Amino acid sequence: MAMKQWMLLCVIALVPLTSHAGAMRCKNALISEGDSSFNVQKKCGQPQMKEDIIDERLLDAPKIGERWTYQARESDIPQAVTIINGKVTQIEDLTR
Repeated sequence: MAMKQWMLLCVIALVPLTSHAGAMRCKNALISEGDSSFNVQKKCGQPQMKEDIIDERLLDAPKIGERWTYQARESDIPQAVTIINGKVTQIEDLTR
């Protein structure tokens, strides 16, 4: 029985620290994958943080997108919105 518990603990430890949300609520609006970055800013306002996403495999490391982080209230789980070519490609919940 101890071996099963050990294996379960290992599996739980390997679970990523983020989870795919697919959609995010901003005030009374909902954004989802495929929405434009313009729509996200219109519905959610400016993000608390913006990070450039670059392709590190290339020599000049061009910017290929941005990752915006939102957290409406201190008690809310922060969420990251990945934007590539002006469109939302991923929304994920971030752990604290």
